[in-house]
Amino acid sequence: CLAIRDFFVMKEIKLLVGLLLATLPITVCIFSMRQQELYFRTEEDDLTPSEEETAIPTRTSKNRENLKKQLLILLEKDEVFRDPNLSIETMYKMLNTNRTYLSNMINQELGLSFYQLVNSYRIKKAAELLQSEENCTITIKDIATIVGFKSMSTFNAMFKDEYNMLPLAWRKGGYKHLAQE
Repeated sequence: CLAIRDFFVMKEIKLLVGLLLATLPITVCIFSMRQQELYFRTEEDDLTPSEEETAIPTRTSKNRENLKKQLLILLEKDEVFRDPNLSIETMYKMLNTNRTYLSNMINQELGLSFYQLVNSYRIKKAAELLQSEENCTITIKDIATIVGFKSMSTFNAMFKDEYNMLPLAWRKGGYKHLAQE
C-alpha cells in the first residue's frame, strides 16, 4: 500500500515539474513582449543629451574660498594635522565635499599637494615646539609623534627640507641663525 502511494506521489511531482517547464518559455515570451524597450532601441535613444543635461555643476569662487577658509581653520585652529592617520578621505568628509574638489582646490589655491600641505603644518608646529624652553625635556621623537609623523626618518627629512637643518640642530639654537638672515 505504501509503495503504491509513493508511486502516485512521484508521478504527481513529475507531472508538476513537467507543467512548470512547459509554461516557462511561454511566460518568458509574454514578459519580454511587455518589456520591448529593453530589447528594441528607438531612434530617440541615439540622440545625444543636451548641454544642460550633461553640464557638471561648477562651484563658484565664493564656495571655493569658503572651502579654503574651512580647511585652514581645521589646520590652524583645530590642528587636525596632528592626527597621524589624517588622509584626504577623512579631510573631505570633515569638509562635506568630495576628494577631487578638495584636492584641486589645494593644488590650485595653495600650490601644494594634500600631503605637502599637511606636512608643512606638522613641520612648523614641530619647529615651534622644539624652540620652546618648556618642551626641552620632550624628546625629538615624541615631538614628531605629537605633530602627527609616524616615521622619524620622514620627519627628519621633511624638517631638513624646510629648514636646511635637522631637528636636533634646530633645538640647539639653529633657528636663531635663520632669524638673523
